[in-house]
Amino acid sequence: MIIMKIQIGKMIFHGIIAAIFYLGIPYAILFALDYYGLLELNMAFIWGLLPFAIAGIVITMLRHAYPKDTVNNRLLMFLTTVYSGLYLFYIFGGFTPGVELGNFSITTDFAEVTVGIKLIAWLLLIGSALAGLRYLFEAIEIHMKNKSDDPRTGSFKMFRIFKGLGLLTSLVLMGYIFTLVISGITLRPNLHDFSTSHDNGLDGNPYTSDDIFALTLLFDMKNGGIYSMTDVYISIDLYVHDCNDTSILPRFTKVGSTINSSVGDFPAFSETYNHNVTCIIDPLHILDIFLTETIIDMNFHINASYGGIFVDFRMNVTTPMLSP
Repeated sequence: MIIMKIQIGKMIFHGIIAAIFYLGIPYAILFALDYYGLLELNMAFIWGLLPFAIAGIVITMLRHAYPKDTVNNRLLMFLTTVYSGLYLFYIFGGFTPGVELGNFSITTDFAEVTVGIKLIAWLLLIGSALAGLRYLFEAIEIHMKNKSDDPRTGSFKMFRIFKGLGLLTSLVLMGYIFTLVISGITLRPNLHDFSTSHDNGLDGNPYTSDDIFALTLLFDMKNGGIYSMTDVYISIDLYVHDCNDTSILPRFTKVGSTINSSVGDFPAFSETYNHNVTCIIDPLHILDIFLTETIIDMNFHINASYGGIFVDFRMNVTTPMLSP
């Protein structure tokens, strides 16, 4: 019986590398985002990552305990790859009830962004599954060859099929991410100032309940990438932030909202101009706004899909209200 010597040096070296991958990089990114106020860390999530990270480090060390091209090594590689897939599934929210796979949220005092990268999540998980099958078949074929005196046994190399599929998946993923980033930086929105319009209505008298007072946001969009921006939705709701006479306009009163939130699509390699989103002031509050000095909260809600990525953006801007 041949007893294989455990490779202690390699285990320690790869354990350090795994610690950087599972602990150092993720926690450094998370705490940096928290430090700069880009997100607020949930300590339950931070502690929840720790068991996964420690297990990943241990498994990584174990898979380097034996020489390459041995059954033990290939089985441990299979175990590590399966674990990595589960770890990714956890990171992408797959184990969180009510959270769609691949959705991430970043919240600050003024904005909230939800990014859906479901396609990237699935490509990574498929790549992990293919890599796992590769190592499993490799272990089976090494075992068959070791048990047989026939050198042709296990020579079919079934694992090469999964190795090739895994490589293809990785290339597709890298190409997709590269083109997505390059295309994304070509997006050039050009916002114009808000314009206002005031219609005195049928009675011809200003600041009565049949008036129409509107704020219109004009913008242009340049999309020089290969992906279209689709299902673009922009809405604006106006609330009273503060007022010099709250008996007339109490705080948090909704005084207006958009009437045309669906903007449509921005095709690839296109430049479009003079898109507009119009916000109508509630006629019941037009006179109140005219009679007071009002500070308004403008709540923007924008969502769209771009190259398979879903983005939902919410932002609050506080500004003095333009009188009619």
